[in-house]
Amino acid sequence: MRRYPWLMILVGSVLTVSIRLRSFWTPITSDEGGFLAIARAWAHGDTLYRDVWVDRPQGLLAIFRFWDWIAGGSTASLRIMAMLFGVGLVIAVGMATTTLSGRKAGGLAAILVAFAAASPAIEGHIANGELLSGAFAAGGFAVSCVALRRADHARLLVLSGLLAGCALSVKQSGYEGLLAIGVWLIIAVVAHWRTFREAVRAVGWVSAGVLAVLAVLAVHGAITGYSRWWFAFAGYRLDKRSALEGADWARFYMTARIARPTIWPLLGIIAAGGAILLAVRLRRREPPSSPSTPFDGALCLLLLWPLAASVAFLTGGQFHRHYWVTLCGGLCALAGGLITRHLRAAIAVPLALVALVPTYVNTAKILVESDHDFVITASGDDRPNTDEHLAAWFLANRKPGEEMYVMCASASFYADAHEDPPFPYLWQDNVLMVPGALQQLRALLASATRAPKYIAVYETPIACDPSGQLASVVEANYRHMESTSGVGILVRITPS
Repeated sequence: MRRYPWLMILVGSVLTVSIRLRSFWTPITSDEGGFLAIARAWAHGDTLYRDVWVDRPQGLLAIFRFWDWIAGGSTASLRIMAMLFGVGLVIAVGMATTTLSGRKAGGLAAILVAFAAASPAIEGHIANGELLSGAFAAGGFAVSCVALRRADHARLLVLSGLLAGCALSVKQSGYEGLLAIGVWLIIAVVAHWRTFREAVRAVGWVSAGVLAVLAVLAVHGAITGYSRWWFAFAGYRLDKRSALEGADWARFYMTARIARPTIWPLLGIIAAGGAILLAVRLRRREPPSSPSTPFDGALCLLLLWPLAASVAFLTGGQFHRHYWVTLCGGLCALAGGLITRHLRAAIAVPLALVALVPTYVNTAKILVESDHDFVITASGDDRPNTDEHLAAWFLANRKPGEEMYVMCASASFYADAHEDPPFPYLWQDNVLMVPGALQQLRALLASATRAPKYIAVYETPIACDPSGQLASVVEANYRHMESTSGVGILVRITPS
């Protein structure tokens, strides 16, 4: 344990918490609030993927449910959870990079990821699936790196598989560490770094850990309704939202510009380190596998991590700002490993930290903004601010048993109001894309017994249902009551 740069990892942990601390006083986002509202409804007896629905595995919702329990229902405490997972990511990246490239590389990587992954420009400050899944994936990758250095490594490989399985249980694209290790083992056999038998055994032990987690998900899915669970876990993404189906490339270019101050400095450090490495090897005529590496193929494994993360990033297809958090762990590890490989720490560390100036400046600009503007700048969405005001209005005006439906999506309202959603689909994309969702919404609002008392019109009925059928149902059953924070409030018409 003494070989790890714990002081630098501690510094990185403090930095990443400090950056995220500012967001503790800002409203939670739609994703955070939606996950929390679903987790609470699940805890209250609703059935996952039937009464409340999201295209994420149960692991993510289990984390939110557990956190809500230990936090006593505090909504704001989600940002503390983000801080803890941010620290976990820093530790995992520092340990993995140390194993592959040495102490100075690991220490620098921990500092780099502390800044990059916490950047509010890419929503690194919130408890999103990319951060939570990424911390587990990085942890599994770090344990695998340690295991590959040891002769008696079966238990470590099983542990790495369990962590990788947890990453997949949080987000389906959380396989970057698993993919990197798998590809490396294939290369290791071809390059004679490992025997075929050793590689097969390693795959077996890792797979045992992964399959143990996935088996738990599948069993729970079968109990709650296998077809519904499978559609949420895989079918929705494969049929509706992935890189191959319904990809939003316009959003990719938009968020790429937003992520530029965070990602480009890391690419610059990698390019500089790679150029120095190439120049040194050409001058010394070193073979591809340098004896200076902690074990054969370590540099290859270090390179495979960000490449695998890039594949995971692309498979999501929707390219929201927080997708870019997926790239931070692998890029920071590679940047730290390359820039310190042939430079003294006294030169490499200051050089890398200076390269992050665009990240510092961009982050500082957001951190000093007011709470209201912070939310808009960091997420490009004013709904979290509105949701807090709407929740206050609802709690002040509703009578016991009355419900409000947010049309057709602003999921954090339900978390702010501590109310279980009256309709399973909390995001507009799900309302439009999930088969039968619109029909279910029309039936709910037309029902004489189950319809919510109020509707908050974030989106018009036509925007939610271009066919016009939902608009007809709303017009027949609701009337305008008032507006609050720019949102129209409709109230159910009482039969005469």
